[in-house]
Amino acid sequence: MMPLDDARRDGIVTMIDPRPLYMDRLHSLVDVERIKAAGLRVVIDPMYGAGIGYVADMLSGGANGVDGDPQRAPTPPSPA
Repeated sequence: MMPLDDARRDGIVTMIDPRPLYMDRLHSLVDVERIKAAGLRVVIDPMYGAGIGYVADMLSGGANGVDGDPQRAPTPPSPA
């Protein structure tokens, strides 16, 4: 197994920030400004970290209230 730093140095791994492309795609699919102006109370469940911060950031600055803790991933349930 190759250490990550070596793989990056050798050009095998390239680090990317998926956030800008993901947010652009969300904005292309969802009428964000209309939602932001609606004055809704929005509850966010980041699904164990899959969407931490994205929806809260997308809806911030509008007339909506955002509930939940969108910056913290909850502990997944234990297997039964």
